[in-house]
Amino acid sequence: MASNPEHTNSQEIDLTYLTKKISLWFDNIGYSIYKFFRFLWKNIILVILTIILGILVGYFLDKSDSTKFKHEIILVPNFNSSTYLYNRVENLDFKDSPISSVNLAPILNIYDFITEDWNNLEIAKYLSQNNIQIDKYSPNSDVEKLYRYHLLTVTTERIDEGGKIVDSLINDFNKDPYFIKRREIEVVNNQKLITGLEDNIEKIDRILEKIGTSTVASGDLNIEMYSELNNLISSKRSALVEINKNKILQLEQSKVIYPTSKSRNIKIKKFPKIILIPILFFGLFLLFNNLL
Repeated sequence: MASNPEHTNSQEIDLTYLTKKISLWFDNIGYSIYKFFRFLWKNIILVILTIILGILVGYFLDKSDSTKFKHEIILVPNFNSSTYLYNRVENLDFKDSPISSVNLAPILNIYDFITEDWNNLEIAKYLSQNNIQIDKYSPNSDVEKLYRYHLLTVTTERIDEGGKIVDSLINDFNKDPYFIKRREIEVVNNQKLITGLEDNIEKIDRILEKIGTSTVASGDLNIEMYSELNNLISSKRSALVEINKNKILQLEQSKVIYPTSKSRNIKIKKFPKIILIPILFFGLFLLFNNLL
C-alpha cells in the first residue's frame, strides 16, 4: 500500500514549527531572566536601600504590634438557649475591653445529633429533603440550634491571667433572668426522671432476685419465662443508659451556658513584618519601575 507523501510532509512541517516555537519560548524566558538581573545590577543601590528601608519599617511594626492570645471554650447552651447565646455574641461591645474579638460556631457532629433522640433522624431526613445541609454551617443559617456543643473563640490583647477575662464573659451569658428561672424548673424535672428510672431498676432487680432464689423450682422455668427475663434485662439496660445520659445532662445543666472545656492563652502567630514589608517594598519598586 503506497504512503501519502503530502500527509508525511505536513507532519514534518508541523513538528518543525512546534520545535521552533518551543525553542523561541525558552529563548524568551532566558532573555527575560537576563533583563531582570541586568535591571537589578543597574539599580543595585536603590534595591539595597529599598530592602533596608523595608527591614527597618518591619522591625518597628513588629516591635509596636502587641501579641494577641486566643482562648477556645466548648460551650453547652441548655434549655433552648442557643439563639440567645448567638445573639449575645453577635451584639457584644468590646469598647474599653481587653477582648478584641469573639466568634461562636457549632461543633458539627451528625452522629451525636441523630443518636441523641430518636426523633432527630426524621428531622435530619426532612432537612435533607428540603436542601438544608446540617453538616455545614454559615452564620444565620439556624443550623446551630441542632447541635449541643459550640466552640467559643475569644481573642484578647493580653494574657488572661487566671482565666478572669473568659470566665467573666461566660458569667455574663449566665445572668439572663428567664433562663435562670427555666433552669430551676428543668433541673427538678430531670432529677425526678432519674429517680423514676432508678426506682424501675430496683423493681427489676427484686423480680430477678426472686426468680433466682431456690423458691422457684427448676421445673417452673419455661420458655415464656425466659422471654420475660430477656425483656426485663433489656429494660434494665435501657434504664441504665438513660440514667447515665440524664446524669451527664444534670451536670451540664448546672449553668444555663455550661463550659465543658477551656484552652487558654494560645499565642497567635503572625508572619513577621520584618520579612513581609521588605518583600512588599521590593515588589512595589519593581512595579513602579516597570510602569515608568
